[in-house]
Amino acid sequence: MSIYFLSYYHPFAGLCNQLYLITNHIHDCYNKDVQLFIDKVNVDIFKKNRINADTFFDIDKTNENIFKLTNKMILIKEKPEIVTFIPKLCIYPVSSIEFLNCLEFHGSILQNVESIKSQFINKKNPSYFAIHFRLDIDAIVHYVFGKEIYNTFMDLCNTNKTQAKEYFQTLDQYKIKVYCSFLMRQYYLLISKIGFNKPWYICTSITKWKIHDPMIIYLKKLINFIVENGGEYYIPELVYQERELNALVDLLILRDSEKMIGFEGSSFSEGYCLKVNRIRNITKEYLFVKEYP
Repeated sequence: MSIYFLSYYHPFAGLCNQLYLITNHIHDCYNKDVQLFIDKVNVDIFKKNRINADTFFDIDKTNENIFKLTNKMILIKEKPEIVTFIPKLCIYPVSSIEFLNCLEFHGSILQNVESIKSQFINKKNPSYFAIHFRLDIDAIVHYVFGKEIYNTFMDLCNTNKTQAKEYFQTLDQYKIKVYCSFLMRQYYLLISKIGFNKPWYICTSITKWKIHDPMIIYLKKLINFIVENGGEYYIPELVYQERELNALVDLLILRDSEKMIGFEGSSFSEGYCLKVNRIRNITKEYLFVKEYP
């Protein structure tokens, strides 16, 4: 059987973009009746760090899920001596939520997820609410100023973070404040709708990476709103030094929450959590912040 070899570095491929990319190539291999070796994954798009895929995914469990779905064993664990084809990278659109659902993650990562959960949930009642707080500075630049300015900003983030911060300060700060206020009003409304009787897990990059420091003021407003209404919240410290590994921990905790506030159009909360849970027939309340007025 032919073997495809997937090893890449994509400068803007964050966690869920990579999950989509890998899903698409697994699906493609299924359609072409070939096998796939996944060599490495990005674990920090800003530092260009990569690790072996078998330390990120549980390849065996992923293969088991694929076999249950297709009756085929598509992934191979040993690096092939002869590679038949290196596929052209394809991220969007994700071609199969069923294959996305097959992905399983390494046990060491899952242990960290459970360790964090134990710090804020009640063992007798282990349910919790979760928020995807999408006021990351890169997201704000994207939604307020569009693709060209976003690409310039991200290029600087990848090469010179000091210049990236300086570039951000040259952008129209009034427009940023107006847009952030638009998002915050929605978060307040949706949190109030769900309530304060269980702890809120806040999934955010703010406070974890210094590039997002300009957005700390909005995170503090969110925290104050929860506390002033008698609620509790939890934001974990960094588990890993790599951006995408920390994002995976957040993603899995967000996915497993009882009720979730996501961000419309996000590959993280809508594209993964909502869609994967629907494939698994897990029903819960999802509310989404609109990305545009």
